[in-house]
Amino acid sequence: MWAASLVYQADIVLTRATALDQLGEEPNSETIAAFLPKVQKAVYQMISVRGM
Repeated sequence: MWAASLVYQADIVLTRATALDQLGEEPNSETIAAFLPKVQKAVYQMISVRGM
């Protein structure tokens, strides 16, 4: 994971701040496991929109 300031805006999938908003400050493994499919779905949607 790169700092948001080091990548182009179009390449940012998830910022640290967004992850913490969704997961809380100290997420456990169950919280993270439940969140990952949502991130994966978002990435797939972005890839299909970009025509890749």
